[in-house]
Amino acid sequence: MIIAILSACSLCGCESALEPEAEEVEVSIDISAAPCTIADTKSSIDVSLFSMDALDILVYHGGHLRNRLCISRNNVSSNAFTATTRLIVGETYDILVLANHGGLTPPESLTEALNTLTYRTSGFSGLEAHGIPMSGHATVVVSPQTSRVNIQLQRLCAILFLDADVSGLQHGRLTFTSVKVRQMNNVCPFFSDGYAVSVSDVSDGDTGGEGAVNTLNAGWQPYFFILENKQGTLLPYNTDPDRKVPSSLTAAGRNPGLCTYVEIGAVYTGSSGQMIGEPITARFYLGSDACTNFDVNRNWRYTVYMSFTDDICFRTDWKMDCVLEDSRRLEFADPYTELQPGMWNNVNLSTNQRYDTGDYSYSLSGDTYAFETEFMEMKGTFRVNAKSNAAIGAAMKITVTSWDNALTASHMVYVR
Repeated sequence: MIIAILSACSLCGCESALEPEAEEVEVSIDISAAPCTIADTKSSIDVSLFSMDALDILVYHGGHLRNRLCISRNNVSSNAFTATTRLIVGETYDILVLANHGGLTPPESLTEALNTLTYRTSGFSGLEAHGIPMSGHATVVVSPQTSRVNIQLQRLCAILFLDADVSGLQHGRLTFTSVKVRQMNNVCPFFSDGYAVSVSDVSDGDTGGEGAVNTLNAGWQPYFFILENKQGTLLPYNTDPDRKVPSSLTAAGRNPGLCTYVEIGAVYTGSSGQMIGEPITARFYLGSDACTNFDVNRNWRYTVYMSFTDDICFRTDWKMDCVLEDSRRLEFADPYTELQPGMWNNVNLSTNQRYDTGDYSYSLSGDTYAFETEFMEMKGTFRVNAKSNAAIGAAMKITVTSWDNALTASHMVYVR
């Protein structure tokens, strides 16, 4: 009997020492991609801005990984998804979400996860294979009323739109042949700034393809995905866009091989068909301004406006490089003409250019008062009459010049 009483007392003692069971609530994690509106233009990468095909939801509690939800959505392009988990009331959780990463091993430590989880690719092949990488982070203090957590994912890529203005071309036309993203950063942390540290971190990115080139030639804006590369303000005192070039970076002690730029190939054809620039290569560094900054920020939308004129197409430097095949002809059949007072003659210009389109112009100088001169545009002929009162020895010079001043020719008319 005594033993039975002791056993009962011992049992009661154990029950009174048990801690109350922790209260849990079911929480819905609502995941969405950051909003972005784009026109119906073309990138060479055939992926959706919003697709979240592969999701990793990492739940950290007390700085340690407590739960991992892996979701494969099999090419579902919806920009929203909801997952559920149970969390303890009164506790603090960090929820990390990663999308389209191509595979990773989550660290056990929250600090390590925030500092080391990194997206790696080689050019745009990873973007094409897995979609646009995205990430989001939320810290939640759970209460009995906590039922939903909203996490908006930020794309690790910027979206670049190209706008090519060719309305300034007066003497020819441009046909675009290629568009390439050069020196794209290939290594980007999910939860901290991404930037190339060495040349091994960069490679060619989105290469445009036929669709993007056709879009550009049609006068529309193609777009390109570019992984974040925050190189910073490297030329703080520069005010000249033409000095945002590799030589300026080198002079400032910076590495031009780490900064992302866009390269465009084109063919220029003069209106007469006698002037061809092939290939023309235009290059420009990206950044938040045209002179000092070299940042490509994640989830930003950039629009680069390029304005082409005839003369800028024939610059030769890093930004514009042209190999010009120039078969234009602009010359007089004879070097001079002699007229007696009251006589006239035709001075013939030999050219394959057109005056009516502004391919060339002419000017008269010298004793112009002694002559009457008429230019017959269609024939390229100057009809010159020496006035009857023209003094012997009077002379007039006819000068013709191409629009770019590259070609010039002159003819002298004398009164004998």
